[in-house]
Amino acid sequence: MEDVDDMSPSIPGALLPGAEPFEHAGGPVGVLLCHGFTGSPQTLRTWAEYVAGQGFTVSLPRLPGHGTTWQDLARTGWQDWYAEVDAAFSALASRCEQTFVFGLSMGGCLALRLAEVHGSAVRGLVLVNPSLAADTKLLVLAPVL
Repeated sequence: MEDVDDMSPSIPGALLPGAEPFEHAGGPVGVLLCHGFTGSPQTLRTWAEYVAGQGFTVSLPRLPGHGTTWQDLARTGWQDWYAEVDAAFSALASRCEQTFVFGLSMGGCLALRLAEVHGSAVRGLVLVNPSLAADTKLLVLAPVL
């Protein structure tokens, strides 16, 4: 079994293998994919590549603090993550006739927020296990843990 420390980059801010953002220039329909909390683009890369293979223009950004170290993640919050997907959505929407947003877990929540803010500019949503409400009261301990 690997030591957890061996899986972390040795340089603060260095990306873990596969955590790089993914972009694909395709047709006039764009798809923004939003990964979940503690994830990285690696978790959705297969999905992004499949969508790109169907001819869509695809953007899969890396949320700030994700895909590096837990220390980097601890210095970020939902406003940082939302700002990243908002910028990626705006860039994608500026070059596509229609833009859809896909989200996994917390990425689903970010996708819902994009739809709330951008209205009909978000042509549709695909959400997988969106984290909409805490199912345990222990979640209040998350910042301490």
